[in-house]
Amino acid sequence: MCVSIDLVAIRRQLHRRPEIGLDTHETADMVMSCLAALGVSRRRCGGAGVVAEIEGRTPGPVVAVRVDMDALPMEDLSGVEFASERAGKAHACGHDAHVAMGIGVAEALAGRRAEIAGRVRLIFQPAEETFQGARAMIDDGVLDGVQVIFGVHNSPAVPLGSVELVDGSAAMAASDRFKITVKGAGGHAGLPHQTKDPLVACAAVVMSLQAIVSRAIDPGESAALSVCRMSGGTAFNIIGDSAELEGTARYLEQSVGESVADLVHTIAKSTADAHRCEAHVEYAQLAPALMTSPEAMGVAIGAAADMLGESRIQRSRASMGSEDFALYAERIPASYFWVGSQGPYPAHSPRFVIDERCIRVGADLMTEIALRAGRVDWPQL
Repeated sequence: MCVSIDLVAIRRQLHRRPEIGLDTHETADMVMSCLAALGVSRRRCGGAGVVAEIEGRTPGPVVAVRVDMDALPMEDLSGVEFASERAGKAHACGHDAHVAMGIGVAEALAGRRAEIAGRVRLIFQPAEETFQGARAMIDDGVLDGVQVIFGVHNSPAVPLGSVELVDGSAAMAASDRFKITVKGAGGHAGLPHQTKDPLVACAAVVMSLQAIVSRAIDPGESAALSVCRMSGGTAFNIIGDSAELEGTARYLEQSVGESVADLVHTIAKSTADAHRCEAHVEYAQLAPALMTSPEAMGVAIGAAADMLGESRIQRSRASMGSEDFALYAERIPASYFWVGSQGPYPAHSPRFVIDERCIRVGADLMTEIALRAGRVDWPQL
């Protein structure tokens, strides 16, 4: 139970006990306890998520603020005194800090209800890293009645006290996942002519896929394709019957994504066939491109300029990273930006650390954004 709201202490407690995917029940319980201590209306949502609602004194829109809660399936080598106590699980993307920011917003708004027009809905979402959480929350009605949504993420590449945002509507790329299984005919390593080697075919597929972005996509478009896992065989002297590879494609325009998907299927099957093997392709979109609204971004930029100063706003190109916040953004007007956490290592590094002062910066900024958004006449959806 949160007797007093120490946002850094909350973040450190979560950092010690990370949870991944949709299994964030302990984290959700802690959020529920903090919200209860603040006297904020709350409920569980999407299985392992939490939704809080703070009603203002005057009529207005329903404004949503979303933070994510899940950790990553990796070791924590950060060296901090509050490092993960759970083997193979680590908050190496800063979502523990995001939860603390969200609780900070709840604390601030609970004491400023007279300034709220309409209602502010705080969304504490699980499973962002696995692209499952937003869909689960949406299916459980988290966007019902919401007219605009704001999301934030920390960035160790951005200085403390600064924010980064993207000029243009596409803030982050769409994410596709593919798995290619190549089937051949195994046998003795010393008699390869009697086999149909699926590993050789797999290697050829990997190399052939690299030509998609460099030779089949307009250089003026943004796309990336990476094969990140390949496996096959059981021993050093046995050619196996099958091998498989997995990877991801990223893009900003849906038409580019469709071209990439078609080519992955075509190249995998034709290359495997050239090696006397067969390829089976599983291909799915995990999240669309994150498209922001000019009106929502205007609110966020205005709040950041007034609170931090215009010089503290960094503008960048769209990120080829992906976020399931995009599922909210394809339904209602949305804003997304990064708050500086000024660390020496990138997100998803086992040595990831942040400057914890970013928690207060993020909480204060999202509070101001929520208050300003309540004074905007958003379209009825």
